[in-house]
Amino acid sequence: MRTVSLESLTSISRLVREEILRGYVRESCIATSKYLLQVFNELGIQARPIPNTALVMNQPYAANVHRMGRFPQGNELEMWNQQDNSCSVGLGFGMGNASRWTGHLGILVSIANSTLLIDASVDQVNSSQQLIFIEPPVIAPVPEQFALTETSVTVEQNQCLLLYTSKPSNDSFRQTPAWMQSFPTKLILERAGLLNPV
Repeated sequence: MRTVSLESLTSISRLVREEILRGYVRESCIATSKYLLQVFNELGIQARPIPNTALVMNQPYAANVHRMGRFPQGNELEMWNQQDNSCSVGLGFGMGNASRWTGHLGILVSIANSTLLIDASVDQVNSSQQLIFIEPPVIAPVPEQFALTETSVTVEQNQCLLLYTSKPSNDSFRQTPAWMQSFPTKLILERAGLLNPV
């Protein structure tokens, strides 16, 4: 199994996302994750897809959570929203249908006795109106049970809070055209300077 640095994971994830956005819309977590998984597999990095939901809280919302030491209760979020535009955006929530998978997809990577969640398509929530800007990828340690049962973790990035909840049984993404695609890993390996992995 190949060892890889956090810097390399970040670089590879950004290159994959950049390439995906040449041919896909921003809401392309399945294609992004599939491409990333193929690159990691080519490099001998232990990785697997993880369906999840993500609640992304903007900077004012995150600041209020830090100030209060907790998430809002009752009608507090409405009050925060009126005071400073606190709001959140959800990924992977909603009603599915036969032609569209409902969920958000990331990758779990196992390195150095730890498990990392990689979300390379989080930029789909970026909105100047909602005061959200997150530069992908999000890379965060998660407990082992994140892959096995519904588990939540909170991550902070670019002064926003992200609440990820794994949904391991929501695996119908495997039936989507985006997941069935095969992507050119050589292109990413060349750009990352990793064409001949050992």
